[in-house]
Amino acid sequence: MRQGTHRYPPMERVLYGIPLTEALAQEVERIGASSVYVLASGTLARETDMIDRVRDVLGNRLAGVCAKIAAHTPRIDVVAAANAAREARADALLTVGGGSVTDAAKMVGLCLGNDVTDPAQLDALRNTIHPDGRTERPQVRPPAVRSIAVPTTLSAGEFTASAGCTDTLRAVKESYAHAEMMQRSVILDPAATLHTPEWLFLSTGIRAVDHAVEDICSINAQPLSDGTSIHALRLLAAGLRAVRSDPANLEARLDCQLGSWMSIMGSQNGGDERRQPRHRPCAGRHRRRAARLHLMRDAAARAALQCIGQRRSAGLGQRRDGTAWLERRRCGRRTGCRSRSAGHAARCRCGTGAARPDRGGIDARSLGAHQSAPDRRTGGCADAARRGVVISRR
Repeated sequence: MRQGTHRYPPMERVLYGIPLTEALAQEVERIGASSVYVLASGTLARETDMIDRVRDVLGNRLAGVCAKIAAHTPRIDVVAAANAAREARADALLTVGGGSVTDAAKMVGLCLGNDVTDPAQLDALRNTIHPDGRTERPQVRPPAVRSIAVPTTLSAGEFTASAGCTDTLRAVKESYAHAEMMQRSVILDPAATLHTPEWLFLSTGIRAVDHAVEDICSINAQPLSDGTSIHALRLLAAGLRAVRSDPANLEARLDCQLGSWMSIMGSQNGGDERRQPRHRPCAGRHRRRAARLHLMRDAAARAALQCIGQRRSAGLGQRRDGTAWLERRRCGRRTGCRSRSAGHAARCRCGTGAARPDRGGIDARSLGAHQSAPDRRTGGCADAARRGVVISRR
């Protein structure tokens, strides 16, 4: 019998599909904020009118704007913003931008709650990773001020209760956590992402795919995280392709945002141990490479199905090192046929219908439409197919 504990996150609301100005006015009125300090992406502040629109909504409730948070959230920028918010007596924070700005707001709240006025004081609040992999989390006071997030990327940091902050003196990105570091509310407005560079939007979408696959593969998975992660892959698989074809497609952008939200539900509710902490910044070139969307079809979807089978079936094929496999398959005849379907022998039109008998395989795009004898070698994934798990379609 399965046992577990489900923990609801301390986030109050997620508003989606509502224009930024309308949603922000609702939230500021609802929480009764009188002094809102804004942390914004520098690019958005310089090159778009988005921050001007935020100023118009907040009016005399605007306590100040910080648009100087560098990539990967340096300590010095965080503490400077915290000191400015303290001086302005802010009772709420608002972020408009990507992951660095989102993490900065969490860190600003933590600094305000723990009387941090100098970057060196953050040493006492950081998580410590020991050589044996054990994470030591110090006791910290909760953030004094919580935030509203308007994300412009898909990395989903606004839905977690931890933040990465870079110590530039040692060139290392460290992890900080407290349950109330999670944003108070999130506004998902697809129009807010239109100014995000295509490579950044798509690559953070792949990061959301990574979240979903990790949750599906986790040995601590929960029924909720299984369902949301699988649905996240469906939304992201369709949405990212559609945005790449038509960057102005707001419906597709909203699907990507919803998929990003769904992808993080497992770590949001089931503990931090399923996520590995970030120790160093990722180079932009690796993000660009990750944005190649064929990874959605071949790597992400197939890895997700593999791990469903690995967790739920003891009969899944094993390599010598004990890891599970779900191999690509090609037609035995070298005529350019590249079918990877388990039902290839019955459907192939290349002339031979030949399929290698020593490998089992599943085509994620046609999963559930047909099953054949080789699926007995990948019993868990076949079981997933019978339950109707379909990651993407042709």
